[in-house]
Amino acid sequence: MRFTVLLSAFLMLGYQAYAQKMEMFQSKTMKISYPSDWKANNEANEMVEFFIASPLVDENDLFSENVNLVVAPSTGTLDTQMKESKDGMEQMLNATVKEEGKMKVGGIDARFMVSEFAMSETKLTCYSILLVKNGNLIVITCTAASGDYKAYFPTFKKMVESITLS
Repeated sequence: MRFTVLLSAFLMLGYQAYAQKMEMFQSKTMKISYPSDWKANNEANEMVEFFIASPLVDENDLFSENVNLVVAPSTGTLDTQMKESKDGMEQMLNATVKEEGKMKVGGIDARFMVSEFAMSETKLTCYSILLVKNGNLIVITCTAASGDYKAYFPTFKKMVESITLS
């Protein structure tokens, strides 16, 4: 019985993510769909090509879950850059890498990692995806408060699956 309740809750969260009304955002590097109640900003700063943030749920919600894109010149192979990124997360943010692997984004080989770290007393979980195209390292980062990560992951996944690279 308990398993059935947990499975039902998980399926409902997944369905809610796929039933959301989505908007399309286009940057210099890609097109991505995002939930219509989230805010997209392509003027985040010179390093970040775009930043898409969820609305705060209530006055107790201290963190807007978000997806952002950073594009920088590639300095090596995808595997080398993944190792450098992982090492940087561990050293600069004292992050713990929970999972890593291979995937495709827009038909291009990519690497991903899921890491956890604390920032201003808030524990965060970050789903980072790296790929190389046209001599550029493309880093897509999906970040949520760790306690909310499982609820937001289906939305992050849907957004990543929608990506079309320019």
